Amino acid sequence: MIEFVELKKFPPKNPGDSKYALVPVWINKIHVLRLSSAHKYNTLLKEGKLPSGLDPALEFTEVYLNVVTPEHEPLQTSRHIIVGDPSTVAGTLNPGDKKKKTILKG
Repeated sequence: MIEFVELKKFPPKNPGDSKYALVPVWINKIHVLRLSSAHKYNTLLKEGKLPSGLDPALEFTEVYLNVVTPEHEPLQTSRHIIVGDPSTVAGTLNPGDKKKKTILKG
């Protein structure tokens, strides 16, 4: 299991508060289906709609995971918005030779 920082959406407590917060999340790399750039959140950051104090150069990655249900069927997918660009997140999930191409789950 690998710890990441997730951008999570919550209902705001007060009008004008950010709807988003940074929270730790643990991800088991064997359940990762795919990674993609989360351009929408880069835009929200530039518009000031994310928590204050974040570096404007931050990037975000959508991480899709297989979720195993207690009955093992049907297989479900969950999506997490992780702080970091896809290349960095992929490198954290698969440390080692950076030039080596790896398939996360396929």
